[in-house]
Amino acid sequence: MMHSHVDRFVQLNRALGKKFAAQETSLRSFADFAADRSASHVTTTLILEWAGGASTPGAVQIRVDHHYNKLTIAGILCKITTCS
Repeated sequence: MMHSHVDRFVQLNRALGKKFAAQETSLRSFADFAADRSASHVTTTLILEWAGGASTPGAVQIRVDHHYNKLTIAGILCKITTCS
């Protein structure tokens, strides 16, 4: 389910003229992570768990540094999917 929302969000950003390649990779990684846990809603806890699972300290730092963007994206996804 989350994968289809990521697809729509990526398409929207590309339609607005953005390359959105790095963001797409991160979003798809998060969607895979959420699907593996059967998560139906994006939560801060889920995002931070995903960020903490990076393979190297540098990757963890990148994910943590970008968690605000993920929360913003989560908010957008909630708006287009009517999260409760």
